[in-house]
Amino acid sequence: MPRKVMIQIRRGLEASIGTLAIGELGFCTDTKKLYIGTDSGNELLVAAQTVGDMLKSIYDTDNDGKVDAAEAAESVPWSGVTEKPSTFAPSAHTHSPSAITQDSSNRLVTDAEKSTWNSKQDALAYIPANKAGDTFEGKINLPASTDSTASLNLPHGVTPTSPVNGDVWTTTTGIITRINGSTRTLAHTSTWSTVSQAEAEAGVATSTRLWTAQRVAQAIVANAMPKGAVTWDQLKGG
Repeated sequence: MPRKVMIQIRRGLEASIGTLAIGELGFCTDTKKLYIGTDSGNELLVAAQTVGDMLKSIYDTDNDGKVDAAEAAESVPWSGVTEKPSTFAPSAHTHSPSAITQDSSNRLVTDAEKSTWNSKQDALAYIPANKAGDTFEGKINLPASTDSTASLNLPHGVTPTSPVNGDVWTTTTGIITRINGSTRTLAHTSTWSTVSQAEAEAGVATSTRLWTAQRVAQAIVANAMPKGAVTWDQLKGG
């Protein structure tokens, strides 16, 4: 009858099992685990099911450090997730302006720009006139002049090279206007003199001058026939 041989392996508490020699078995009497020595240290062979330990060789067959069942869970489609909430409350978060992408329709503004916009005039109920020049479509009413200001001011300038009918301007010689293709200077009495009595009585001066009622009467008296008896020469203008 063959002799029975008993093989006994190293055993003891897991904390004191030590480093096993290559190929040496070690049984932990407290945790019921079985190790074998390898060139890289102790390798777990068996673990008691009662303590819940798993063997990597069984649960991580591709040796990627993840339990095989967990890898499947990483790629579960959304439709396969149960008990999903119907709504998702937004979470509070902040972003610095530098983290925001701006475009022509979405831009950040500065306090200075907002201040400029707030100081703008509200929309008008009519089309405003252009300060650089415009044409008015209705009647223009000016306020009455006062002892401190006039109703209209036309600063002195020069006569336009090509004025058009209706243009009005002023120079140091007077108020000038363009009428029916002709440039006309309106009265400017500061440089005009009054007709003298001699000029009024002679009636031969042709320059434009100022007349008074007295000069008109003097011209009439000088050139009218005298009252009373007249001579033949007076009648025939001799």
